[in-house]
Amino acid sequence: MLKNKAREIRVGKKELVFYTDGSLGKKMDKGNMGVGWVVVDSLENRLYSIGSVKVVNWPTSTKAELIGIWIVLLIAKCDISVRVLTDSELAIDGIHRACNSEQYNKWIRSDNRIILERIVSLVKQKNLNLVLEKVKSYLTDL
Repeated sequence: MLKNKAREIRVGKKELVFYTDGSLGKKMDKGNMGVGWVVVDSLENRLYSIGSVKVVNWPTSTKAELIGIWIVLLIAKCDISVRVLTDSELAIDGIHRACNSEQYNKWIRSDNRIILERIVSLVKQKNLNLVLEKVKSYLTDL
């Protein structure tokens, strides 16, 4: 299903800027998470990609944010700089800890370990320069 929603972005840029956001369902949608992303070229004022997916099982707001970041890393081409703007400080901190964690016993106990492991592995495999930036929350709870 993800293959139909997200395709690798093949543009001749050395840096791509991604905006990601995750959401956790409330009330009737409890247990569901949504993830969205937008890829833009701010210099050319051009939109490269926009997408969203629904995620289920073991929902947390941080997991939704991490899955959004993982998806944009999947669609980024190799050997570029990827700048991700997200409103989740917990996701940013988790990725930084995972990238810098050398000790397996600390790594195994971290929340969202599997997703963080996938993110770290993808950054290494694709030789990405990952830059994470915290932005103000996009929307407050109504």
